[in-house]
Amino acid sequence: MPYLRPDEVLSRFATFARRDVRDSLDDEEVAFMRGQVGSMASTLDFLAGELRGMKPALDRQETVLLDALDGVESTLVDGAINDEAVLDAVATARSRITDAPAAETPETLRARETALLDACETVLCAIDDEDLDEADIRSLRRPLYGFLDTRLDAQLHLLGREVTDE
Repeated sequence: MPYLRPDEVLSRFATFARRDVRDSLDDEEVAFMRGQVGSMASTLDFLAGELRGMKPALDRQETVLLDALDGVESTLVDGAINDEAVLDAVATARSRITDAPAAETPETLRARETALLDACETVLCAIDDEDLDEADIRSLRRPLYGFLDTRLDAQLHLLGREVTDE
């Protein structure tokens, strides 16, 4: 049996609902049903787009997070902030990212997404748990905000909203 991509299946169902089912409901008495079928088709299109856009969004987020972890490390070294716990958290975060599944099924994409979020949270929690002054905390957290911004932009894009730099 051939592998059917979930995004393609959802798109085909949406097209079928919109073209065949909805268009066959001509009578005014079924106007409500036409609306419901149109709404269902829109939902299926949205889900298909989310599935289609998930891997590229996660690829981008992973790249940005790895760069952010480099930024945290360089802030520790260049800023002369001596904190082994944060360095260990960065190493743990990198490990979580590299251990995340590479396959592209919806389940493994969700696992990869969770790994990225857990990696970021690990470092943020380590920073919060240490006895650092506010300026050091801000400078260590700043690189990770780029990852969070990238993630938010990807989510807004999947929702169909244009991302604008303000």
